[in-house]
Amino acid sequence: MEDQQTLPSLGILALLPGTAEEIAHDMAEAFLYLRAQKGFGAWSVTKQEVLLYASALAAYERLGAVKNGFLTTALCTSITNIIIAQQAAMVATISASSAAAASSAT
Repeated sequence: MEDQQTLPSLGILALLPGTAEEIAHDMAEAFLYLRAQKGFGAWSVTKQEVLLYASALAAYERLGAVKNGFLTTALCTSITNIIIAQQAAMVATISASSAAAASSAT
């Protein structure tokens, strides 16, 4: 269940402007900040939940440049490339399934 929550947030983080190190640093800072807040202790909130909140905070801060219109084109291009890759993977899966079904039918 936790993977279903964390994988989309990883996809969003991958699209953010900045290096992986910068984003990881932002996430670590947000995680430590949240853990220090009342109600976000280890007994009340799981590590995965705090990481989801931290990724949301990091994404919100990083998307400030997108709000100003500077990175809109790059973000759109990245999303388009992801959609194309998903469609290509789907076509490959259907082709392989069809080939397997045809070979087992004969």
